[in-house]
Amino acid sequence: MDAAQKLLKKIAILTASAWLLSTVGLAAAPTLVAPTTVSIGSTFFQSALVTSSDGTTAITFSIATQYQNPADPHWLQSITGGTTTPVTLNFQAVNAPGLSTGVHTATVTLTPISSVPAGVDTTPVQITVTLNTGSGGGGGGGGGSSSLIASTTTVNLTSTL
Repeated sequence: MDAAQKLLKKIAILTASAWLLSTVGLAAAPTLVAPTTVSIGSTFFQSALVTSSDGTTAITFSIATQYQNPADPHWLQSITGGTTTPVTLNFQAVNAPGLSTGVHTATVTLTPISSVPAGVDTTPVQITVTLNTGSGGGGGGGGGSSSLIASTTTVNLTSTL
């Protein structure tokens, strides 16, 4: 009986150890995190911090901008001090020649580079940026207002065991 009890204890300990070790890999992979909105006032400039979801993993990413209206001149400049988190991403709008009065939209996509570091969730983060150049004022110009607002799309992640 004593040998059988020892064997059962060893099996129980090994099973528990294997189960605990298998849960280590179930931790959520770090993702890019950007603020939900960025509002730019009359200075046409605002900074936003881009980090990783765990706050410690350095995630390298690329930046791409796509304009909703391909005929629009490039009115949005995304300037960054680097492309590895944590980083301050600066959104700056410019009054590009040929930019019409009205609402202009662009999508800024931050895409994690899969190889740096391993195990990072490579789901891109898209930020919709809107520039409202106002309605114009007639006569000497002016009379309109301008604002730039950026918002991200929320992504919900789930895990199944």
